[in-house]
Amino acid sequence: MEELKQAYRWISQQPMPPVFAPHDVEEARAWLKEKNHPGSGVLVAGSGSHWFIGGLPDKVSDILWLRRWGRILDYSPGDMMVEVEAGCPLGVLSRRLEEEGQFLPFLPFHAPDSTVGGTVAAALESPFSGELGGPRESLIGVEVLHPEGILSHAGGKVVKNVAGYDLCKLYCGSLGTLGVLTRLVFKVRPLRGGRSSGLMAFGTLSDLLSSARRLRDEAAPAALQVLSGRLRAAAPAQLSEAGWILAVRLLDAPATAAYKRRRIEAEGNLAAWLEGDEEELFWKDWSRQQRELLAPGNGWAALLINTRQANLAQAAADLESHLDASARQLSLTGSFQRASLLAFVREDEDLSGQVQALRQRWNLNQDSLILWKGSAEVKSRIDVWGTPSPLKVLQKRLQQTFDQHGVLNPGRM
Repeated sequence: MEELKQAYRWISQQPMPPVFAPHDVEEARAWLKEKNHPGSGVLVAGSGSHWFIGGLPDKVSDILWLRRWGRILDYSPGDMMVEVEAGCPLGVLSRRLEEEGQFLPFLPFHAPDSTVGGTVAAALESPFSGELGGPRESLIGVEVLHPEGILSHAGGKVVKNVAGYDLCKLYCGSLGTLGVLTRLVFKVRPLRGGRSSGLMAFGTLSDLLSSARRLRDEAAPAALQVLSGRLRAAAPAQLSEAGWILAVRLLDAPATAAYKRRRIEAEGNLAAWLEGDEEELFWKDWSRQQRELLAPGNGWAALLINTRQANLAQAAADLESHLDASARQLSLTGSFQRASLLAFVREDEDLSGQVQALRQRWNLNQDSLILWKGSAEVKSRIDVWGTPSPLKVLQKRLQQTFDQHGVLNPGRM
């Protein structure tokens, strides 16, 4: 409860409202039905670790805490399917899957205490997501509790069971504004072999992207993670002066991994191969540094830029000149048409104005700049999403269709 209180204090200057932690879905159904009226506001919580994403909660009267919904309900390694309750911690699920040599590629490394439901609702990802898919690609079934007390279902326990629009995807990234996720079903992937990571050093982002495209097409790595600034410190000492680092991670059987390693080495920018404990330590250090940067109240804000690959180098340069981005993390998508750049910057009085200036500089109909993490004070001075007006209208209509009185997570979208 204390961690939940700390998380709430960072996103709201109001006293924390009453917290309700139901034992099961039926108890939650009856309670939420009573709260379904104008003026009511229910903030849904797993662990509260990613409440910083989205707009400031507005007029919250109650908190629905899913801490008692932490079970793995059904796991069939042979069918490569797992069903969990929304409150299941990521660390618990990851350890169980690893016992069977399987994993979910989108589970974030930095947040073992976060819940599965919150991770899907926030559309969080890991370095594997670009090549192996994010939550939208892994989620095949959901059970959702709506404010009227209705339970709806979409998808199921097999992959090919959707006719028409796949509603599972609609809930990914909705921040709980369309319903309370209660159960989730995922297709899992095998850990195909040993793990190794090649670290490549580049002077410019443009050179890095050229190499990354070739490696993606010719070596098909499990992850292509770009690091710079403070996040670069996870790398070995010989890379301390590198402008940009590309971490190429392989999950393959020995023969396949040997071929891919030769292809990576032929690229010419390889600085180090990491294997075994050294490789695991590198990713743990990177995860720890990211977790520290994302911790509430530490003076760091995070900007999430989604842009076309052709604009990526210019966007990174603009961030550096306008905001002195001290840490940057870049996730490359499988299609390589778009990319998400996460930049950490210091919070100061000029941050909101600088964000507005960058938005005006870029074409936000094709690119987006989101204040992904920020204190309540910073978020109160700026439109967190910077969403074009037509999309805002669509979002509003969608929320009204699923939540007539705007009860669930008001203000976050």
